[in-house]
Amino acid sequence: MRERVARQEAHILKRVGNLEHCCRFVESMSSGRFHYIVLERCSMPLGAALDGAPELTELGLAGLVRQMFAAAACVHSVDVVHRDSVPDNFLCSGPEMTVKLCDFGLAEVVRAGSPGVAGQFGTPPFMSPEIFRDNVAGTPTDVWSLGVSLYTLVVGQFPYVVHKPCKALMKAAVVSGVPEPSFQCVAQGVKLSEQLLGLLRDLLRRDPAERPTAAEALEHRWFSMESKVEEQRPLHSLKDAVKSAKQVGAFSVPSVASRSRQRAPDSMDLALQELQRRHRPQGQAGLDDEDRRSCSRDRASAVCRSPSGNSSATTRASSRAGSSNSAVRSSPSDGSSSTTRSRARESTSKVRSPPSRGIVTDYYL
Repeated sequence: MRERVARQEAHILKRVGNLEHCCRFVESMSSGRFHYIVLERCSMPLGAALDGAPELTELGLAGLVRQMFAAAACVHSVDVVHRDSVPDNFLCSGPEMTVKLCDFGLAEVVRAGSPGVAGQFGTPPFMSPEIFRDNVAGTPTDVWSLGVSLYTLVVGQFPYVVHKPCKALMKAAVVSGVPEPSFQCVAQGVKLSEQLLGLLRDLLRRDPAERPTAAEALEHRWFSMESKVEEQRPLHSLKDAVKSAKQVGAFSVPSVASRSRQRAPDSMDLALQELQRRHRPQGQAGLDDEDRRSCSRDRASAVCRSPSGNSSATTRASSRAGSSNSAVRSSPSDGSSSTTRSRARESTSKVRSPPSRGIVTDYYL
């Protein structure tokens, strides 16, 4: 089962890995109980780039978000639906801080004439009404997820707010649309532009047929660098909104259970630790933590200075820092519940991802 899913992800990566704004596929292989996927390495995750930006206004954020939609448009052009287009699955690469879409563990090819692929997979707060209601995800689902991502970054909370991380409550809110999104930034004194609010309302249309495609969204005037004087974006800083977005889980959805429960290492953890010890011995030369943070800040400061984000570079990393030229993801071939990018927690929730995914959310337990 795990081998089949790992091969499926490698198949998808071969299909999209040379597209602009997608992480480039290098190779895949199997060795014993592990399956490896090698991808080009990126500089930092999107969240780190936002943290390191000296200022963050709508103008600067538009450059990043535009590249996120460009990534979705590329993927959709080859009939692939990502199904987990959330902020944590975007990385920044190179001197231009080009944004790249990564982690195709949930991606599927949409057959011609089909409305999408079956299954309730994804990160719950970013999942569309049609996934919960009709058990289907097509390319409009990725557009919805990007809309939720943008909304959360600029407003500081998810569109549908529930009083605790609960599958039933979130599903009910997304399906019913109640309570409705406020479209008001939680940061004091910040007023979002009419262009941005209009884009958000288009992206979060509840009927998937009424949403713009990712390519159509790129034509929205909010992404235009040549706005008319009367339509210029406000210069309010969105730093506090992004900080609030992180606190509610825009980059790693919180779980009461995961905060209160620690698990002892299992056999898969021990096997991975031994491999790491063998191939990355202590004292290995490389940047120390402070050097990495300084480098991240310097590179992230370029994000808002170059909002258009035009770059043909295609690089990728599963790990977030270091000096190697590529990153390796592995998927266990036995019945373990671990992956190399994060601890996987067993859950009976249907909306969790397959075991080959790099990041498995346990937001609903």
